[in-house]
Amino acid sequence: MTGVVDGDDVRGLTLRGGGDPALRARDLDALAGELAARGIRRASTGLSLDDARYGGELLPPGFEQQPDEDAGFRPTVSALAVESAAYAVNLVGGALGTPACAWVTPLEAAPLLGRALTATTGAPLVRVDVLPDGRPEVTLGGQCATGWTSLRRRQLHPTRVAGEVFAAALRRYGVRVDAGPRIDATAGGETLATYRSAPLATLLQEAGKGSNNFTAEMLLLAMAPPPSRTPTAAAARVLAWLRARGVATAGIVMRNGSGLFDSNRVSARQLTEVLRVPWRDARIRSGFVAHLASAGEDGTLRQSLRAPRRWDWCGRRPAPSRTSSRSRASCFRRPRANPGLLGAGQRLSRADRRGEALIDEVALALARHARWGVDARTTRPPRRRRMNRSSETLARGTNASLRSSKRSTRSDRNVRSA
Repeated sequence: MTGVVDGDDVRGLTLRGGGDPALRARDLDALAGELAARGIRRASTGLSLDDARYGGELLPPGFEQQPDEDAGFRPTVSALAVESAAYAVNLVGGALGTPACAWVTPLEAAPLLGRALTATTGAPLVRVDVLPDGRPEVTLGGQCATGWTSLRRRQLHPTRVAGEVFAAALRRYGVRVDAGPRIDATAGGETLATYRSAPLATLLQEAGKGSNNFTAEMLLLAMAPPPSRTPTAAAARVLAWLRARGVATAGIVMRNGSGLFDSNRVSARQLTEVLRVPWRDARIRSGFVAHLASAGEDGTLRQSLRAPRRWDWCGRRPAPSRTSSRSRASCFRRPRANPGLLGAGQRLSRADRRGEALIDEVALALARHARWGVDARTTRPPRRRRMNRSSETLARGTNASLRSSKRSTRSDRNVRSA
């Protein structure tokens, strides 16, 4: 945030975006509080917005394949954006037949019209219309179940929304803004306040575990060399970095950072080579592994192994009482591919039996290698015979009787020799 301070007035107040994908409305509120703490009570020339770091608002390559999609997973990226360039339509159902309590966060993202009635079943209908000035207008309809429901929609103009959120925060702190936010990258002045993003290892958590497409696109743009900070330049730099580490990049197609639609192409062998690079580098190994989602534990794969029709590692449907780590470890002796990761807990069709057998073979090889460190194609894992308690007792008794008979035989021989 820059500007020229003159008493309790600041001229040329500019909010400059640095490309932080995790910028939130509360962070802009903190910046407004710092400005008010300096004694500023007026911005006579209004508020300017600078999003020129990435060339303004940008729809990533490949996203044009769904031009009518307004869901939050398809964001418009900008160097100055809040809440991952999306807004949430929140609904809380009350008594049956009554209108649900509804609001938008952030409030400055879009006006909310209409209503949704509380019912036992049904889903709310959210219609987004674009006003003549380019602002969105949300209209509610349909029914809403009791409890809390949140629907995410993408911001059409994230830079403008960030400016509205910051201007509203300034007014809450008693700073009057004489003119509305406008995009202007030419304003300058001294630095009044600065907000620094979280470390890269923290930002990767949202991209990996959270599968946040906006974060992935922003991190890709951050790797582009200046001054041409474009997805094409960033992808070229990433591929050059991989080639320098021995990855065969011939045939790899990379146009965006999220991997959406048909814009990216990579073979299984190349993907394996890419995964080896951070694993062999001790400087980035821990941060890279930590950002990956664990099936059944966290991230977008949290519910992968916890569905009602869950299959264990052996391909069987365990009883509810056999869901502990110990039972999963026992099933790991003869693993099979987990159908829950392939079809929402359902087995593949008959036409895909050959693919299922191949997946089972790969899973078996990986499991044997991880457990015994052997090649499943040429070596069978070592087997250890296990006996129950009665068998062990019987074996001990048999050994003891054999030892006693040997001693008696040896004593008889000594007597005869004497």
